[in-house]
Amino acid sequence: MSDISESTSEASLPGPIGNVVVRSLCQTWAMVRLTMRNLVLSKRTLLMILLACVPIGIAVILRNVLPEEGRRRASYDMFTGQFVGLYIYFVVILTAIFFGASLFADERSQRTISFLLIRPLPRELIVVGKFLAYAVSASAILVASLAVTYTIFMGLDRDVALFRETVPFLECARVVVLAVVAYGAVFTCFGATFKRPVITALFYCFIWESILPYLPVFLKKLTVMHYVQSLIPNWSAQGGILALVAEPTPPQRAVWTLIGICVAFLILTAISLRTKEYSFEKEKEL
Repeated sequence: MSDISESTSEASLPGPIGNVVVRSLCQTWAMVRLTMRNLVLSKRTLLMILLACVPIGIAVILRNVLPEEGRRRASYDMFTGQFVGLYIYFVVILTAIFFGASLFADERSQRTISFLLIRPLPRELIVVGKFLAYAVSASAILVASLAVTYTIFMGLDRDVALFRETVPFLECARVVVLAVVAYGAVFTCFGATFKRPVITALFYCFIWESILPYLPVFLKKLTVMHYVQSLIPNWSAQGGILALVAEPTPPQRAVWTLIGICVAFLILTAISLRTKEYSFEKEKEL
């Protein structure tokens, strides 16, 4: 926490408006550095790196096990299946849960949140600083993993140029980053609000977002996943036996909706920190 005080005290703050802007930037940057350092030293980060290596391992296995003709012919389908089934539905969500929910849940479980909140920082800057550190760390890990997986499958295709055109990497990376940001903001709010944020987040993802596809179409738009799916290249609306099909939201609107979800839940997180009283009885945080 000393980094925050040092950064704000050493800054030159010219004029009233410049004073506020520079002070806010220094405080936010100090919170980003502090959170980033804690994330790097955390065992949870190592676990998330291992999780991000799972799709790479599967891609390597497919490259070496499948016959050459079969793997070349199915390279596009295999990458798309891994991108949606592993990255979007599994790796991204688990990373957001265990990184995002822990930003304030760990402070509560370690009983250090009181020391954090009495610092001369606005609660909004604390939220923004911690969230930026999470977003940069998680996005870097997952985009790097996606890049390796993409390169492996691109090497399996007969026509590399056609593969790049059919599966544009930057669009896939954009989907991953926006999913990390949107889900991370939701779970950061859970971590600041609920006593059992991981359980709440798992319930939200695997119960709430799993049930809504079987409800009327307009309710699908109450899920984050609907807007994430709308950004997946060449994605088409599909449903199960009883699921109702909803057309994807236009990409530009989906991007702004995910950004809006992020901003809204970060505001709710700041409100929670301002209004919630934290008591440290004999309880265990997940």
